[in-house]
Amino acid sequence: MVTPASKFSYSLKPGLYTFMVVARPPSSCRRPWSAGKTYYALVIPKSGAKRFSIEPVRQHEIGGKDFASWTAARGPWTAP
Repeated sequence: MVTPASKFSYSLKPGLYTFMVVARPPSSCRRPWSAGKTYYALVIPKSGAKRFSIEPVRQHEIGGKDFASWTAARGPWTAP
């Protein structure tokens, strides 16, 4: 579990993984992870108090100002 406005890093071996947000309704992101790469995802609040979704950050978004502000505003990376 993570707190609002937090970020964390998680090391994985290559393979197929599913990350899930437990909400109503649940949201998941299932992707094959490759060795030597870094992947990012955002948990985004939706309308309603218990509605969230998990969305992958696309390659073209990583160099943009939105991504820079998301990562800078959330403090240091932590392990869950």
